[in-house]
Amino acid sequence: MNVSVVIPHYKTAPFVAAAVESALAQTRGVTEVIVVDDGSPDDLVSALRCIDDPRLEVVRIPNGGASRARNHGVSISSGDVVAFLDADDVWYPTKIERQLALLARDDPPVAVGTQMHHIGARGPVGISGVAQIDDPQLQDVRDAELMPFPISSLALTRSVFDASGGFDETVSLVEDLDFVSRLARLGRIATVGEPLGGYRMRRDSGSAKHYRTQRHMARFLRARIAARAAGGDLTQPEFHDHRINSVAQWLDDTARALYRSAGILVADGRYVRASMHLSASAVLRPGYVIPRMRMQRVFSRRRGLER
Repeated sequence: MNVSVVIPHYKTAPFVAAAVESALAQTRGVTEVIVVDDGSPDDLVSALRCIDDPRLEVVRIPNGGASRARNHGVSISSGDVVAFLDADDVWYPTKIERQLALLARDDPPVAVGTQMHHIGARGPVGISGVAQIDDPQLQDVRDAELMPFPISSLALTRSVFDASGGFDETVSLVEDLDFVSRLARLGRIATVGEPLGGYRMRRDSGSAKHYRTQRHMARFLRARIAARAAGGDLTQPEFHDHRINSVAQWLDDTARALYRSAGILVADGRYVRASMHLSASAVLRPGYVIPRMRMQRVFSRRRGLER
């Protein structure tokens, strides 16, 4: 199977070359890497000038968000398999090879992801994604209760992408959660079950700067899924008009935001301030923080990058 890699770019010039190089360095499958410049004001051409590979294609479109950039990249791709990589993340060399082995089985999943290391200024600080997806977790994915792996790890066939309808361009900040939840309704999704890439922790990322809005949008997705299951539908304005901001919801969002902030601070090597945020998060929601720390293996350092 031939693999097309789609990389949306917006204000990621310091990182995009590393992302492209990691895609081109895959041990198997990658026949083209498409970088979609989403109307970014920085200089993408200069950032990629060091890369001389005929498999690299750069296209520029008017700014319309990551969903539109990914959809456009897929629309001009030629591979049997499509893989998504954010411009500030990287893959380890055997990532695609390991996923193709699952997609080539007699009863393949509709999509395959992997875990990824959290990467900060001082190296890896934990793991993102679940190690396996069993039936209860698959239902959580369908209900948009669980994002099982970063979107930067996702690979699927072009036919499945087309059947899913692609990314919803009306949804922002949680377009990956929405997309994977719809994939899970098409069939079984799987994960390789070990870190095969690096997910960069940045204070200026969209999810970090707009975390509470992201949480609100995730609640909208879950409400829309429930409405559609009941034969109706729900728009964002309708959900916004009828939302209820409870104290419990505020505490939950605050605990999660503090936990995420602690992770970014650890990634930057600011351990004292990170411990303060982590402690506050644990006080507010110990039932969330402690299991998540165990799952992500926080503060662990990865070994053996060259898999």
